[in-house]
Amino acid sequence: MNEFLSTLNIETSNKGIHFNMPNSFYIEETVKRGLGKLSKDGALVVNTGKFTGRAAKDKYVVKSDRTKDSFLWENDVIEMTPDNF
Repeated sequence: MNEFLSTLNIETSNKGIHFNMPNSFYIEETVKRGLGKLSKDGALVVNTGKFTGRAAKDKYVVKSDRTKDSFLWENDVIEMTPDNF
């Protein structure tokens, strides 16, 4: 993982980076930092602000024999080859 993080220019000696932790860790950290709260049923609730969706042009699908007939390709889906993926 450190090698991957270094390809993103992320300093791996930073003690504030957590990865491969259990979901409960991230939920507890989110609540502890005041970035979210738990619902009455125990689900994590956060306010994402006005930017809640992904960009329409950021949908990529690998086009293969399995997927070529199951997607509406003209609906802003960008084709990827298996090699690019």
